[in-house]
Amino acid sequence: MQPDNYSYQPGDLEKLSEEILSYTPRPNTTDCIPAICVYKIEKVLFSHPSRIIFAREVISGRRVVIKVLTEESNPRYDLSTIGKRQQAQLYALQWNKLITPDVYLGLAPVSDRVLNCFSPKGVIELGQIIENPEAENLDTSSEYAVVMLCLPEDLQLSSLLKYGLSSFRSHYVSLVTRRIANMHQMLEALPISMDSGKDWGSCQQLQGKLRQNIHLASSLLATHPTHQAIFKSVSESLLEVFGYSIYQRYFEQRRLDGYIKRCHGDLKTQNIWIVHDRLSEESQEDVKILDAIDFNPTFANIDILSDFAMLVVDIQARTSSVVLAENMIEWYLKWTYQENDLARFVLDYYLLEKILIRSAIRSASENLPEPDQTFLQIARGHLERFHSRISSRQFTRI
Repeated sequence: MQPDNYSYQPGDLEKLSEEILSYTPRPNTTDCIPAICVYKIEKVLFSHPSRIIFAREVISGRRVVIKVLTEESNPRYDLSTIGKRQQAQLYALQWNKLITPDVYLGLAPVSDRVLNCFSPKGVIELGQIIENPEAENLDTSSEYAVVMLCLPEDLQLSSLLKYGLSSFRSHYVSLVTRRIANMHQMLEALPISMDSGKDWGSCQQLQGKLRQNIHLASSLLATHPTHQAIFKSVSESLLEVFGYSIYQRYFEQRRLDGYIKRCHGDLKTQNIWIVHDRLSEESQEDVKILDAIDFNPTFANIDILSDFAMLVVDIQARTSSVVLAENMIEWYLKWTYQENDLARFVLDYYLLEKILIRSAIRSASENLPEPDQTFLQIARGHLERFHSRISSRQFTRI
């Protein structure tokens, strides 16, 4: 698990420190925390609305990742109360265990100390891990953390693509694409609703979401005037889509065909690992997909092509390989039985949408003085293909 924007404090694994050696756990005073486990903090990542703590259990030495939520509220999510944070954590655990069951350990009650202790020399306390928690069995006055195994950083897909042998890139991407294709086929389609607040995948809902993303990107790039040209081109092209009757029919057909599902919502190379026994051949079961969106259904109740498009853009940006991205798309469409013009046109839209928001976030977070050239080339390539497809079919505007 590694968010796009984070800062960290490296742990000192050689020193357990006098603090740990002399540490005495707090006495257990409630039935909801039957045991206390003490962990040595190694590093902490900050990614709103989460604080992600990498730690090692003092007694067993087992390395885990502990995810706690902060008391926040903004237009994207409301985590202002303990009850809402508990609900979000419970949902996150259930959903992530469905996708990758052998990595997520459960929920654990959090001592007050953990919320304010972020030193790599510090220790934190968790109550007993509850493997299959139920909402009615949680202590309504306690904060809870999602606890998972810590997977090796060198097996993270972003690391494999960067530091692994270039000849293996296609193999890694093919393996991950197959895993995602199977995951998407396993998911159930969302019921079609006429409720304006839950009409997932409709033209109205997609257009509203796009305008929100454009507004977010504009605010992120407010102090980056040199980025505005390409940003404006992508924004205008995306908005034009909703002026074509054929695209409106395409989006509606995707709903009717059951392609709008509760998806992962944050497929990127930092959330994917390939973990396998070196003595055996790699399989789809070796691909671990973590950290699904859990705080806002708008980002998860989406077309499976939208879910997939995020990873395509990320991998193309990291490898600078148009061929690899194109192969990835062809594999996915074949394995999900979507080799048709409708799916290709809709995928073009979602690829541009992901480029829009990812380029804005990257430019703003890294304070780039000029547009990121990698994303600029990706945007130009997809814009050309997008306009070429429309011209070749001579689509008429409404």
